[in-house]
Amino acid sequence: MDTRSRPQLIDDREGLDGGIAVRPHPSFGLGSLRSRKRLLAGSALACLVLAALYLGLRPATYTASSQLLVYIRQILTGPDQAILPGRADLPMVQNQIELLRSGNVLAKVVEALDLTEDPEFAGEARLPAGSADGGSAFRAALGTLGSRLGVRQVGTSHVIAVSFRASDPAKAARVVNTVVRVYLQELARASDAASSRAPTLREIYQSLGPSAQVIAAAEPPVRKDGPPAALILAAAALFGLAVAAG
Repeated sequence: MDTRSRPQLIDDREGLDGGIAVRPHPSFGLGSLRSRKRLLAGSALACLVLAALYLGLRPATYTASSQLLVYIRQILTGPDQAILPGRADLPMVQNQIELLRSGNVLAKVVEALDLTEDPEFAGEARLPAGSADGGSAFRAALGTLGSRLGVRQVGTSHVIAVSFRASDPAKAARVVNTVVRVYLQELARASDAASSRAPTLREIYQSLGPSAQVIAAAEPPVRKDGPPAALILAAAALFGLAVAAG
């Protein structure tokens, strides 16, 4: 039998398997993350270092707050006349907020606390004695006081919250209480000035009009402003892990 024209078969399974072998594709699941533990740890550690530097360089601030209840005192007519606290509408509350923020109140607070000598308020305008520009130091202190002072209405109530942010908790509480005290003095003086125009009715109507009552005086805050340091570090570590995983 002539077998020269027939192709000869060579049993070479090893060569066949090598020809059709497919290179494995990289994994993108948990296996890939487990194989890159150094990358994950390095990214998390780098973010932790940055967060620690931020916490070390971040200036510590404290915010103290006080609450005022504002209302309009009205006279109750009838056989037994009496002066009672009446209702306070939204425009009246907004008027008291603007009075708390007014330059007259803030200027008296700067003078009462001598904030022109405080470097936190006067800043670079505070110069050595004898060479300081009183006007620039006063304007700088007034601007700092106005920018850090917060006055807002609590919801839709007649309560006004007064807050201030400073580097020292005792200073923050002292500024808030002084602002409230000067505001009450200005409110009483405005009422006396209006009633003095009619001396015969002064004793009756001197207690009428807008009034305010301190609900809670400001106390030195215990905690610093901002989230706790542990929360910032934990968030930084999770962010580093997420970046490395991505």
